[in-house]
Amino acid sequence: MKVLVLLIFLSLLIGCDTESSIDPRYENYFVKYYGEEGNQEGVDVQLVSDGFIILGNSTSADGNQDIVLIKADHLGNQQWINSFGGERNEEAVAMEVDASGNLIIAATVNMTSTDRDVMILKIAPDGVQIDSAVFGSVGKDDVANDILVTQDGDYILTGYTTNVDTSKPGYLESTDLQDIYSVRTTPDLVQVDPAAWRRVYGFPGIDRGVGLMQKTDGSFLFFGTTNKPPTTNSQQAGFNMFLFPAAADGIAVSTAELQLFGTLSDETASKIIQTGEGGFIMLGTSTSAGLNQLYMARVRNNNDFVSAGVVAVNGNVEGTSIAEASSGGFLILGEVLENNNANIALSRVASNGSIGWQKTFGGVDNDGPGTIIELENGEILFVGTVTLESQTKICLIKVTNSGELKP
Repeated sequence: MKVLVLLIFLSLLIGCDTESSIDPRYENYFVKYYGEEGNQEGVDVQLVSDGFIILGNSTSADGNQDIVLIKADHLGNQQWINSFGGERNEEAVAMEVDASGNLIIAATVNMTSTDRDVMILKIAPDGVQIDSAVFGSVGKDDVANDILVTQDGDYILTGYTTNVDTSKPGYLESTDLQDIYSVRTTPDLVQVDPAAWRRVYGFPGIDRGVGLMQKTDGSFLFFGTTNKPPTTNSQQAGFNMFLFPAAADGIAVSTAELQLFGTLSDETASKIIQTGEGGFIMLGTSTSAGLNQLYMARVRNNNDFVSAGVVAVNGNVEGTSIAEASSGGFLILGEVLENNNANIALSRVASNGSIGWQKTFGGVDNDGPGTIIELENGEILFVGTVTLESQTKICLIKVTNSGELKP
């Protein structure tokens, strides 16, 4: 069943209601939007003890882009909003919470028109900045995609760089354009020495780090997109999702194989999460002749392959975020293109890849997805971007475990 929610109407209706005017049966399910003058984009959301922290980006009328953090209570009511940035444009991409409750943010900073660097920000639970640090190569593009808080409290930012490893086997200047970029710091944002953590890693071709997971034994799994030619499977042409294990120093484990997940179409990586049983589920997008389809792959905790393939949702859908559902299966957030218009797509997918239900959230203008989480009671929360009149705003949407805005 497909449901179209007019976000403009619902945001004004629900977002402006007082507590006394909302039927108690409905107040737990909402569409809220946030932002001041200019355009705002919803990126990530984290659950904290007394509500939610929402990460976004804000662009002013003069084109300057800053990072924005919003604290909301459990009903989505804004408690505070803070901006972080300077004269340069900063774009936040991901956020984690460390053991002390601090918010650790990964971002990309435009140093010049031809030079981008990555940045890690450390924000206290009350929204006050503790510290920040910028890392990168002069005259090169270093781009952030994700952030991880390790078991020992370090921070690892993952992305890609054009400052590629020219000493790698098979390097060709004409085609080896991007490598995985990974910066590890202490909790004080001091970068770990390259001998203790490898910063650049790649294969022949274009390689983009999208995510990093740490296993219970302290080792790591790098996840991303590559166009490295396959060695054993001729059906994996073009771009594929990749997964490879790395030791505690970030160097690939020589006894463990690089795994590619893909088809004759192009597969690009979006998100990796660990499942309750200890394995890992990966979400991406399979693209062929302009048509996007969800693509999922699974491995066990020992990295053994389980499954991979296209998920047959309705429409032209690009996957962005995934969460494991407590009642089984997965919740997938994505962007669906309909009549030259982008909306937010929410799907429930069983473990075997079959579709339980699919919902669409959007208005008459373009709206986009951010990150999805499942709450302890099975309700679903996700952040995104909605167009209201002539500006875009951050939206936070909370629905039932069946994707509805009503009980």
